[in-house]
Amino acid sequence: MWDERRRKEHYDFQLRSVGIPLRFMGKTFDDLTGMSDKIITCKKTVMDEGQSLFLTGGPGVGKTHIAVALTKLMFDKHKKRAQERQEELRKNGDYRLVSDTPSVAFLPSVELFLLLKHSFNSDSVSELEIIEKFSKKDFLVIDDVGSEKVSDWSRQVFYTLIDRRYRDMKQTVITSNLDLKEIADVIDSRIASRIREMGAVVKIDSTDKRLKPK
Repeated sequence: MWDERRRKEHYDFQLRSVGIPLRFMGKTFDDLTGMSDKIITCKKTVMDEGQSLFLTGGPGVGKTHIAVALTKLMFDKHKKRAQERQEELRKNGDYRLVSDTPSVAFLPSVELFLLLKHSFNSDSVSELEIIEKFSKKDFLVIDDVGSEKVSDWSRQVFYTLIDRRYRDMKQTVITSNLDLKEIADVIDSRIASRIREMGAVVKIDSTDKRLKPK
């Protein structure tokens, strides 16, 4: 019982360390209703085909919920791989430790730009190091793109991050209230073009679940 509790605490700590918001910690696909076809498409695209995904739709329709659920599935998949690798090494008499923290991250777009702006006055981390950190993640969710104030600087930074992940074929899940045409018009047409080429585009048509009476 105690070991199970400790494992759960360690698992939750790791989920928080990759950026899963506390409000969404317990969320899974089972909590979503009325969108089974969308869920099947999202899971197939990300988990089976290894592609990236762009989720678009109005506020509160479940985009972040889906992105979190995908992050947790990918987290578990990477963690299992690390454990299998560790067992394989030990069978061969190699007792090096394999990190069981997956190369996965969940990042609200607003926080990305806050981190970058903070780096201007920081001696410990640079803007380039932050971009490189998230460029190299095997799986990255960028949540709520378009909610940040768009400037020439933010436009170029975001393009740099997306372009690096596009060129390195890293899996990326992006959620936005904007569709790709709006991203092209409001942010950058180059970004919209790369997002389209990286994988599937799924539009979530639903009412704002946060406004439903409980």
